Amino acid sequence: MKHASALLALALLVACGPSDSPTAGLPTGTRWTEHPNGSATHFRRWQSPAGEALLVFGAEGDTLARLLVSTLEPPPQGPFVGPWTVIDPQQERIVLLSTTHTAYVAALGVLPRVVACAWPALQRDTGIREALAAGRALGLAEGDGARREQLSTLPEALAFHYPFGGEAAQLPQHHTAVPVCEYLEPHPLGRAEWLCFFGALTGTSARADSLYRAIADRYRALVRPADAEPPLVFLGSAWRGTWSVPSGNSLMARLVTDAGGRYRHAERIAPGNIDLPLETVMADAHACTHWGVVADVPGLRRRTQLPGVDQRLLDSPAFRNGIVFVANGAEADLFGRAMLEPEVLLADLRALLHPQERPGHRATYFRPLPHTTSH
Repeated sequence: MKHASALLALALLVACGPSDSPTAGLPTGTRWTEHPNGSATHFRRWQSPAGEALLVFGAEGDTLARLLVSTLEPPPQGPFVGPWTVIDPQQERIVLLSTTHTAYVAALGVLPRVVACAWPALQRDTGIREALAAGRALGLAEGDGARREQLSTLPEALAFHYPFGGEAAQLPQHHTAVPVCEYLEPHPLGRAEWLCFFGALTGTSARADSLYRAIADRYRALVRPADAEPPLVFLGSAWRGTWSVPSGNSLMARLVTDAGGRYRHAERIAPGNIDLPLETVMADAHACTHWGVVADVPGLRRRTQLPGVDQRLLDSPAFRNGIVFVANGAEADLFGRAMLEPEVLLADLRALLHPQERPGHRATYFRPLPHTTSH
């Protein structure tokens, strides 16, 4: 699941609720103070005068990494006994193995440290595109062998990666592998709070914390209580004839709720997306007032261009009488910048569900599709 069209489902539709964080070990004698997270559940963070410490948790709450950020030599003991990977926050070189991570690095002003990135053709950030064009950053090949050979020629770097698909095993040992699990967060602010994780590892914690607080304030100010009869919302994606929807414990379900809507499949709790039979999809199309599709289609302007939409859906009440909208990865940075703009995602949905409250709203990520072919 590395291509952008596949990462769209990962970035916006995957539904994961981690178990409680496991016991990391016995306390050490070093004085550490935990910095409580606001919404993120897949990392924990401690601070001390000697540096910062982070634990990264996987989908099952298992500890994937123990990262100790410090410039001291020798480094201090971590907040728990056991091995820690020591990271210098002044490390000048960064490797990005996902397009999603670019937005976090760019927001913190450390994009000039990026020496290589995966999927160069799919990068949306103008700064990284300029660095690639000027040769200041290396665009990595897609093949594992070719990529490993390229990375072998680079000096030691922090390599941010997803902890699936064996990416860490493909890294030359002189690089420091840093797993990033923001895609597992079920709350929009949880995704945004990974900015603080990147901040701790790049020596920009103060900036990261400030940015996150502002994001959280803007988001919470837009949360709308549901009416007695809120709009009923379908949201999903179609691939090769199969419709998939986020579960009720997903980021997208939370966005719909916070926008003052009722998500059609809110009661279905699952560790990932849910594939629907055609009968269920048609029942949804007869019940829902709003129909949303996550897609990756260049030039998408008409409802008939939506993946998975056939004449039966076009004749359904949702399409004849309801509001149809799209989040199109081909025109909006749904994999990166959107994760640091949850309030913009929420504002778009509120404008779709309650247009009378936000007249003149200009859509960024979710936009309506008219019945006609007009733009």
